[in-house]
Parts: sequence; C-alpha cells; structure tokens
Amino acid sequence: MKNYEFYVDDNNKLVYIEVDDDKHKRLYGESAYKMFDKVMHADNRKYFKVRTEGNDKVLTKDVVITIKDYNTTMSKIYEFKKKDLKNYFTKAAVGLAGVVTIGVIATSLIKLDEKAHILPDIETIQEDDSVEIIPLEQEIDEYVESLSKVIPDDGIAYVDAVARYDEKLDYNISLHDSDIEKACNKWGVDPKLMKDIFKQESHGGDAKNIGQVQYQSWDEEKLVCYNFEKHKYQTIVLTNDSSKYKQKEGEPEYVFISQEEFKNPYTETSTSVLVFSYIYNNYANKNLTRAITIYNQGIVAADKVENEQSRVEGIPYEELINDETNTRYSKYTYVLDEKDESGNIKHHGDPEYLEHVLSQSSPTSDLDEGKEYTMRYVENGIEKEKTTKYQSLYVKEMASRY
Repeated sequence: MKNYEFYVDDNNKLVYIEVDDDKHKRLYGESAYKMFDKVMHADNRKYFKVRTEGNDKVLTKDVVITIKDYNTTMSKIYEFKKKDLKNYFTKAAVGLAGVVTIGVIATSLIKLDEKAHILPDIETIQEDDSVEIIPLEQEIDEYVESLSKVIPDDGIAYVDAVARYDEKLDYNISLHDSDIEKACNKWGVDPKLMKDIFKQESHGGDAKNIGQVQYQSWDEEKLVCYNFEKHKYQTIVLTNDSSKYKQKEGEPEYVFISQEEFKNPYTETSTSVLVFSYIYNNYANKNLTRAITIYNQGIVAADKVENEQSRVEGIPYEELINDETNTRYSKYTYVLDEKDESGNIKHHGDPEYLEHVLSQSSPTSDLDEGKEYTMRYVENGIEKEKTTKYQSLYVKEMASRY
C-alpha cells in the first residue's frame, strides 16, 4: 500500500512525499499542490476512513494519505487555489457545511457508491478507534441544512464548482464567434452561455458540430421558436421530406432543415442555439438552470432526477423546477445510473453537466467573480429579457471565512 504525505516545511513551502518501499519521491510548491488534487480525486477513491492523530489527519483506503498539521497544510493548499483559477480544484479544501474538511469526504455526499447504488456512508475513525457510521438520510439532512447556512437568499444561483480557464479552448471557440453571435441574436440566447456550452460539448472547439446536437434526436419534431430578427414565431423542422408538412392557417411559418443542410457549420451552430431556446421556453419554463441540465440530460431524465430531489429534500416538485437558484441537480443523478454487463456503473450523460458548463471561464466571464446570462423571450406578444446570475459556492463560502 502506497503512502503519501503532505505538509508545510520550515521554509513555508508545501511538500509532497511518496513513500514506496525504500524509495522517496518529493515535490514542492505548485507541483505538490497538483499532486494533492490528483491523489485525492483518483477515480476509485470515493471516500476514506479518517483518523486524527494530534494535529494530523490520516486517510486510509487503497492508499494511506497523511496530512501533517492539517489546518496549516490545507490553508497553504488554498493559497495555491487562489493563485491558479485556471485549474480544477474541485472542492479539495472545504466542505459545504462551512468547516474545513477533506474534499473527498465533503463530496462523498454527492458521489455514487458504485456497488450499492446509493450515496455512500462515511466511515469516520475517532481518536479512540471507535467507528461511527453516519446514516445516509442523516448525511442528506445535514447537507440540505448546511445550504441554508452558506447560501444567502440574494437571488444569485450559487454553483458547487470553481472557475476553470483553458486559453486554447477559449481561442478555438472564438473562431466560431461570428456564427454564435448571429445565431444567438436570432433565437434570443445569451452568446456567452452558448460559448460555455460549446466549450463543454466540443472539448476543443475545432469540431464540426460544436453543439453536439444530433440530427436524428430532433428530426420530424416541430420546434416552434421566436425569431428575434424577424420578430415572429417560426416552426423549424429537421426533415428530409418537407412535402409531408402542409402550412395551416394561423400556423407559424415553416422552415425545413435537411440532413445535408445540417452539415453546414453555421446551420449546425444555429440549430444548437435553436434547440436550447426551444428547451428554455418550452421544457424549462424559462428556468435557465434547468434548461442547461435538460440540454444534456433530456427532459425525461431531468424529471426523474428532480422527483428524487423533491422526495429527499421535501420540496414540492413544482416549486423545485421553477427555482432558478436550485443548482443541486447533480447530487441526485444517481437515480439514472445503470450497470453494464460487467457490473460497472454507466452514467446517463454528464451527471455534473451544469457545474461543468458554468465553470467554463473567459477573460470577461468568470464563475468565481460571478457571471450573468441574459435570455430573451416573448410574453403576451411583448419581447422581454431575463438575467440570471451565477457564482461559485466554494468561493462565496471561503470569502466569508477569510
């Protein structure tokens, strides 16, 4: 079993040591910080047993991780986080309840135990070596209660993620700026939001279909959306046979997109924006947070997750789906997971899609500082706008402590 140690030396430098038999690997500073994140968030490490030894904490699972002088070391790690918002840190230093803790333990509340298909219990070894098993329902109750302590009722949607910035990815998406701006102006979607979605979907931005909308998923469906350039509704249909659609009196103008036309880069981009606008106005009832999730998960899956969230948190379903500050969707996506023939867990879409999209950053839009998206819609024949504000819950909570 490998042994890892993290501590702050006499020169105030963060140090990482890997002890493998008689060999010692040692890293300092930022390299040690990056190794901490890597070691703590390995795929097979969902939760640990934790033992307190004086000022140290020892974590045990398939490895042994010792964090010496725990509070000092975790404060040093957070200093690196503040200096390097370009990297994922994924909650390695602070739990949602507002106390310093180990990230994997805080996040174990929202991780799926692959064998049991439930949120895993946390095994905490106390100093007297007695083992306390915290029941699942108690964990959920504590998590939900902690939200009211951390999240102010100020209309901002706080997201359990931190900003990440990829300069190359930002540049690659910028190559599509003209198409994105044009399509967003047409369908009433904030271009900053679509760029964040495209960054998450394309993973590079140079793909032909940066929105990853699949033609066959929407073919023959009538997408009635408002065209803000022409100031009227249109019915867009993805079809290879437009002859079977007859315009009826009073119906919005039909616009057809064949599979061949869909191959055009602008048409693909515009269709992705169109689909998001359709989801926002029809499936999500102008709840932007929910629309982002549905874009990846689909309406049927979203309903199933939200019903589970409603059951667990005791919040009426209708109230939940209309609450734009409800960013807790990913905590309940375990209800969608399935096992393959080998017994491995298969996730439906991206369980943390909302967090991944909103954490996308650019020089002018940063989740840690707070970001805004403005959507356009029509109500009673009048064109209106609605702005939604998002900010990192992690940064908000840390700001209240330092």
